[in-house]
Order: sequence, then structure tokens, then C-alpha cells
Amino acid sequence: MQWKYNIPSSDIVKKIKPEELYSKYYPLHEASVENGIDKLRVIYDF
Repeated sequence: MQWKYNIPSSDIVKKIKPEELYSKYYPLHEASVENGIDKLRVIYDF
């Protein structure tokens, strides 16, 4: 996400805490990388 959309990792961590991201792994791990990123962008308003 940080490279594709030029979002600094520090901004990502401010919106998505690592523990929160871990909990999203199970539903998103079967999605493509692009689809997973798009879903996270919608959920966290990036």
C-alpha cells in the first residue's frame, strides 16, 4: 500500500495499528494483494 499509493508507512501505522491489522489477516489473506489493499483503503479512509 505504501509503495503503490505513496503513503508513508508512519501514516499507515497511525490509522491501522499492527494488532488491528493482524485481526484483518484471516478474512483478507485469500484476497489478491490489490483487492486486500483496496478493502483496507475503504475501511480506514486512505
